[in-house]
Amino acid sequence: MDDPVVVIAAGNSRTKVAVMRGGAMERFPVVLETARVTAEALREVLGSFGVLPAARAVLCSVVPRVSAMADDALRLLKAEPALPVDAEKIDWMRMDYAPRAAIGADRVCCVLGLREQYGGPAVAVDFGTATTFNMIDAEGNFAGGNIAPGIATALASLHAATARLPLVKVPDPHRLPPLLARGTEESIAGGVFWSAWHAVRGMAEEAERRAGQPVRVVLTGGGAGLFAGVAGPRCIQDEFLLFKGVAAYAARVR
Repeated sequence: MDDPVVVIAAGNSRTKVAVMRGGAMERFPVVLETARVTAEALREVLGSFGVLPAARAVLCSVVPRVSAMADDALRLLKAEPALPVDAEKIDWMRMDYAPRAAIGADRVCCVLGLREQYGGPAVAVDFGTATTFNMIDAEGNFAGGNIAPGIATALASLHAATARLPLVKVPDPHRLPPLLARGTEESIAGGVFWSAWHAVRGMAEEAERRAGQPVRVVLTGGGAGLFAGVAGPRCIQDEFLLFKGVAAYAARVR
């Protein structure tokens, strides 16, 4: 049986801790607010899984503060420091990115998850504080991507940068905003949502034009549920894509 891998995924808004085994989810993620994460909170969650200190821990983090706390928590549990996801250690996939060390660990893991689970050509759209688009080609190599404001970030920015626009909540996935709104709050929610929707569709169409063949689009991240039902016939939702990428990384890097 494959050994368990403890995954610590620290994003700008949320930090998720889970256990993977053989590329599959064994213990579903415990979610913490990143702004409130402490070493003690991480120690408590990590200890609750019952697999440390024997299991390996792998860290996919874009928040240096949480990275340091993760190692503190593991030390308290007498476990080895976490293996950080590092794009520069990937030699089994071509990644033309300059400088390579600058690409976020979250983007790296989404790309690895695409390659491992779906093959190429495919695009991962990760809806978080930022929305990232990352593509692999038919050979499974990183083909590039881009970064845009996330849904909540865009809504907050409109409020902060204007004198009168209110702060609007992220739309309810069961009640999507109208395309042509008749009120200010609906106009803001609709503008942000439908702009993101068109970005997903546009990326899929441009990816297919470049690839010369159909391209699978995999939606992931906290905001993916907003788009799962309206993004298009070749779009699927995989909430654990990043974790699958972490497991793929852990299988190759020691």
